[in-house]
Amino acid sequence: MALRDVPLSENLSADLIQLPGTDYRYAERLPNGAVIVVGADGGGAEIAEDLHLAGRRVHLFTAPCRPLLRSNGLAGLGAGGEIDMGALVRGGLRLYGELLAIHGSRFIAGPGLYLGWRDTELDLTEAGVTTVIWSGALDQQLAVAA
Repeated sequence: MALRDVPLSENLSADLIQLPGTDYRYAERLPNGAVIVVGADGGGAEIAEDLHLAGRRVHLFTAPCRPLLRSNGLAGLGAGGEIDMGALVRGGLRLYGELLAIHGSRFIAGPGLYLGWRDTELDLTEAGVTTVIWSGALDQQLAVAA
């Protein structure tokens, strides 16, 4: 179901679960399958970390890099501090640049600010994605594609 405040969400299949980051609580409440988190603010990064640590395949679409601090908004997580995104990526989390568009079942991302990240497209069907979590202040990030 599309989210009213996220124009790009209307482009996704009705079969996908979509929710704002503020509604995320635990990985166990989501259907089995890979998860996309859009927005790497503190909350989005924390959600991605929580899902990754719960054994989920996570695809994080991010905006330009900056220190990712925990928001301490999720029950059961550590007591704050920086999230080590490098360790998460080495552990299998897939990191993408800024989400630019959605075409069919493909998420299209920019190349990344500093690293020229290799992955710029993700096919949701091939990746087994069942859930998309839209996190943070996405208005600026998604305005390009709306």
